[in-house]
Amino acid sequence: MIYLDNAATTRVYDEAVDIANKYMKDIYGNAGSLHSMGLMAEKALTTSRKIISTELNVNEKNIIFTSGATESNNLVFNSIKTLKNKNKIIISSIEHASVYMPALKLKEEGYNLVIIDTDSNGKVNINQLMEEVDENTALVSIIMVNNEISVIQDISEISKKLKSINYGGYFHTDATQGICKLKINIKDLDVDFLSASAHKFHGSKGVGFLYAKEPDKISPLFLGGKQEKDLRAGTENVPLITSMAKAFVISSKNLVDTYNKLTNYKNILKDYVENKDSIISTISNKVESSPYIYSIAYKGIKSEILLHSFESKGIAVSSGSACSSKSKKISRILNSIKLDDDYVDGVIRISFSRFTTENDIYSFIKVSDEVIESVKRTK
Repeated sequence: MIYLDNAATTRVYDEAVDIANKYMKDIYGNAGSLHSMGLMAEKALTTSRKIISTELNVNEKNIIFTSGATESNNLVFNSIKTLKNKNKIIISSIEHASVYMPALKLKEEGYNLVIIDTDSNGKVNINQLMEEVDENTALVSIIMVNNEISVIQDISEISKKLKSINYGGYFHTDATQGICKLKINIKDLDVDFLSASAHKFHGSKGVGFLYAKEPDKISPLFLGGKQEKDLRAGTENVPLITSMAKAFVISSKNLVDTYNKLTNYKNILKDYVENKDSIISTISNKVESSPYIYSIAYKGIKSEILLHSFESKGIAVSSGSACSSKSKKISRILNSIKLDDDYVDGVIRISFSRFTTENDIYSFIKVSDEVIESVKRTK
């Protein structure tokens, strides 16, 4: 199988599997226990937190381990309820469902939800955003890298503008598709919260973290024990957390080489698409985007047919976000960028990882040509 669905999830590094096994089979104590095995587990948590915080240039206390970005995002939205006299939430129209749905839920509870438009390339309208921010704003949440169309938002620039008006609310970014893929220094971004999932950078599913500039501002979702400094009750998943830290180190170490390699692969596909009358890129090739994701659209071929055709040839791609792929509705993201009606039913997402090879790219191109010719013959 040629796997080109890495925006959905990635293969776990062997080294990350090994360390998870170590803490499942050998050092399996509860990190809250006072015996030697428990203390070793607690030390592993401390080390993992230090590894991630050092890479991100933040203090260890600012990293809270969670089950992934979905939980982290929900934790942020839950925390704004403690802000008095602030009832406005501002998000973009291309947020992940784990931001969009909590925002809708708070709207049902009486919050004023403002959804900021994007242009045809998915870039957030910063002027519109700034016009909406006022003293009633509790939270602004803007995704760093969109998981369907790969556009990168200028989080640092948005943060500077928000901080300059001192509105008193929080700024959050879902960095799930950016962590360990783009060079990120959280102090430069100057966000209040940042969310991430390990399985997007070759760690395990079911673990992630939330960066919080001021952890005491968090309102816990789970109540019970004193884990994560009273911010997230429940026995810590030491095997997955240590595995995440290992994957974080490996991905960070190889970030530049992988970025450059995948930029080359994406350029090969861009050249291919530009020479095809029946395929377009969903966003302009000139807009800043992640080399890890390439979204293209076929004219007159439904994405379901495309997926099955590629699958039959041993190639795994996606029709969009795996979190929303079972929905029969046109993607909210594609509606936001106003993709041409002739192409909107034929969108597929190709996404890469460190393990992707150049041969994989040319295999995709070969099958793509075969699919186009097959459809032509049936018309």
